This record gives sequence, C-alpha cells and structure tokens, in this order.
Amino acid sequence: MKNSFYLVIPEQNKNNEFLLSYDKASVNQWVSSLPVTNPNLAAQLFYDFVKKYNATEASLQERLQVLELLRPCFFKIKRSLCPQLIGSGFPKGDEEKHIFELLVSIEKEFTLGYWLVVREITHRNIKWLQGKNAAIAIQRTIKGLAGIVTSYSLMFLPVPDWIWIDLHSLYKLSVKIKKEKTKVPDEETLLGKRTSAQDSYIQILLFSLSEPSGLMQREMHKIIGLIETISQFVSVEKLPVSGHNAQCIVLIDEDRKPYFNVDKNPNEGASIFLNLIKLHSNLKQSNKFSSKQLSRFGVTGLTKNDSKKISTGLLNYLRERWSGIDLKGDSLFSDRLDRYVAVGLNDIYSSLSSNKNLKHEVLAKSFSERQLSCFFSKEGVLSIGSLVSCRQTKAPEYKRYLGIVNKVMMPKLKGIIVFEISTLSKQIYTVSYMDMDMDMDMDMDMDMDMDMEGDYDSKNKHYKALLYRVKTRSKEKTCILMASGAYKDGDIVRMFMKGKNFPIMLRGGDNIGQGYWQFECRRIDEGKKLNR
Repeated sequence: MKNSFYLVIPEQNKNNEFLLSYDKASVNQWVSSLPVTNPNLAAQLFYDFVKKYNATEASLQERLQVLELLRPCFFKIKRSLCPQLIGSGFPKGDEEKHIFELLVSIEKEFTLGYWLVVREITHRNIKWLQGKNAAIAIQRTIKGLAGIVTSYSLMFLPVPDWIWIDLHSLYKLSVKIKKEKTKVPDEETLLGKRTSAQDSYIQILLFSLSEPSGLMQREMHKIIGLIETISQFVSVEKLPVSGHNAQCIVLIDEDRKPYFNVDKNPNEGASIFLNLIKLHSNLKQSNKFSSKQLSRFGVTGLTKNDSKKISTGLLNYLRERWSGIDLKGDSLFSDRLDRYVAVGLNDIYSSLSSNKNLKHEVLAKSFSERQLSCFFSKEGVLSIGSLVSCRQTKAPEYKRYLGIVNKVMMPKLKGIIVFEISTLSKQIYTVSYMDMDMDMDMDMDMDMDMDMEGDYDSKNKHYKALLYRVKTRSKEKTCILMASGAYKDGDIVRMFMKGKNFPIMLRGGDNIGQGYWQFECRRIDEGKKLNR
C-alpha cells in the first residue's frame, strides 16, 4: 500500500531541536501540563502538536513511540469532546459544530501519524521487529479511521470520500503481510483487551451495517461496546456464506461501505463476505446482551448490572439491520408535495388547536417518497424518536399524520435535515387529562412529574395529550399519547375531550419515542368503583 487517499502525508521538514525535546520523559511531562480544567483548549494544543510532529522528519521507531505515549491522552480528549455533541437534537449550534470539527481534525491528524509509520514500514522488507510494529501501526490506523466514521455518524453526516477505500486497503495490506490476526495491546477498548487489525476492521463494518442514521446519538457508543464484545462471532470469507438469506458484501477495491445483497449468486468483482451465522445464533440469547427493564427511548429501570446491556428494542433493531432488513420510513410523500411539519407534543397540540396559525409549524419539502427535508431556525429541534406531525400545505389543520422520526441524515453540517417517519396514525385529536386523585378545583402539583413539564395546560390545569386509533392485525384500538412515564398498566386518569370528561383506564404502556408513552385507553363507567 503506497498511498492513502484520505490520509494525505504533509511535506516533511527537518526539525531536530523539536524532536530532541520529545523523548519519553518530555512527552509525558508535556501531556501532564495540558490544561485539564479546559478540555477544549487541551484538545486544540494536542492537535497543534500532532500536526507539527506529522510534518517533521522522524525515525519510524521514534514516531511510533511518541504516538503510543500520546495515545491515552488522545482518547481522554475524545472522551471529553464527544459528550458535548450529544446533549441535544438537531440542528446543532455553532459551539457544537466547532467541537465536532476539532474532534475530527484531531482524529484525522493522529491517525495520519500512524499511517506515516505504516507507509515507512511497508516500503521495506518486513523483519520480525518491524512486523510487530506493522501489526500495531495498521491496527491503530484502521481504528483511527473507524473513529472518524463513527464521529461523522454521530452527527448524521455522510462519511467523507476515500475513508472506506483506505479501510479496505489497510485490511488487505494486513492480510498480505500475514498480520491481520496478530493481537496488539489496545487498552482503550471498552473491554481493555488485545485486538487485531481484523478485529477493528470487522467492528467498523458491523457499526456501518447497524445503520447509524436510525440510532440516537447516545446509543452509538453503547453499540460500539456491544460490537467489541460480539465481533468475535463474525468471520471474513472469500466466498458467499451458505445459510445467509442475504449476503453481506464488502467491495474491497471500492470506496464503499458494506451492504447486503439478496442475489443468491452475487458477482461483485473483488469482494469479501461477512459470515454472520454465529452472530445471529448468539444474539438469540437476548438476556446476555439486553435487559427487559430498559426502554430504548427512556432511562427507567437502569441498574448497575444493566449498565453494559442495551434495551430489548435496540437489540431487535440491530438484529434486523444485521439480517439485511433495510431501515425505511413509511412511504408518505410519493406525491412529492410540500408539507407543514410540527415537532413535539406542544407544537402538534397547538397546531391542531389554532386556526390558520402557522407559528407552530415549519415548511418541509419532499426529498423522496419516504423523506422530508427541512431547515429549522431553532437548535435542537429534531432527533431519532422525536414526535412529529405533518400535513399537506393546502390541507386543513386536522388532516395530518402523526409519527415518530426513525431516520435522520444531515447532507452538510450547516443546512437542511432530512428525516423519515414511522407512522402512528393518519388522524389525531387533542385531549387533556388529569390524575384521578387530584381535586379538579385545586392547583395541581407542578412537581408531580418533571417529565411532563411543558405539556401542562395552566389555564385548564390539565396535561395535554393526543388521541388516535391504531389498527392491528386482530383489532382496532383507541390510544392516548402522553409525555409521562409515571403511569403503569391499569392506572386510571380523567380525560377531557370536546367539553366532556370521563375516566379512562390505561393499558399496555409503550415508550414509543423520546419522552412519549402510548397507552391503549378504555372508557369506564363513572359510578364504578375505581381501584388504583
């Protein structure tokens, strides 16, 4: 492998004075002097140093030694920057955009340092010591490029050109020199174990196949930890895998991510195939990896024992993606007409209640038969799991779809958001409710449920909700959607609708989005004794 397409080597300059000041003791002292109380400044200083070091001539062994000394600091900086990107939805603010750009700049520059080592080693005959260094350098470069892929995925941005061809080429190189399975220390994995170039390569392939555009930001690092655990059940094959309904194909000579193909006799040129049979078999043992106490869109039921597990809903999502089932929103926009979109229970409620008042809605254009594209002037409006409602621009307020965002893409860091929707209902009604234990003439305790903050109607002292019908294979049921996880199966609330009020019993609660719960509701007799 003579060249990298994404990692471009800068012009090398001699700077002996700079190099002499960075022996092992000096590097450790420099790292310890970074301003820990100002992680963003520390990140900028780290980037400046690595960039200067990459442009300085150094021996192969010296460069690798310095990079390995800096590696713990590199991951510490990543851990300080990433949480700053996941605190809200999209679009992101200027500060978050700056942090993201700094993060990927550091990742690219640090990975480039290891690529310099790889290129130098592989230009020579591989001796034993150099072979050991080659295994380390290739694994680190693959891991670094994989980190860049996950960072772009974290922001729902397209992966830059040439990253995938570099990843494939590095894996091919490791196979060529017979170092793809050589284990090297990798203390920064979540499991703190030794990994190989092939391990890191399979892990980023699995992450890509998980369709990150359908994951919440906070789910991505959880999935990376899971993948590190289960990647041992995946192998690379030269021929199609018997027993797969859809072949998982990697075109190793193209700048393309892995994908599934249902063709029984795929002829795709230079390809390798992922064998996922053992993976599917192990994922059937759901208790090993998931907890029924965890809700995909909530945090309730989290215990110390569950901290490394994911929700059953998220595990089912991964099973589908790794079986070759595409993630698709509903085909709602085949007419390719514009839509008015309201996001969140409050704006949907208000848009249904208003008369030709568009301040609670934004204009969205049809991007495809399944996708809408929209520009939001406010920050943090939309994310996976957001509750949305849309209607054609000429349709009346009441004629609208209700759904949950299940896929998000950002064509660019600045600009429109493209998203898809999983439909809940094609017709919805505004209702409100209050707890049966509360006196209707008394003020409600605003601290009762902090999850419901913002969905409280202070004028009527009720909580807002939406009512709609849901059709299943066996029946049709009436459901209420509320912004509270405080209720459970069998609880009773008083519902207010069109000037009337009556008690309803809640059944089969389901956390269907970020901050939203759906219950089947049944009206009960007013005079019937109510047991809570």
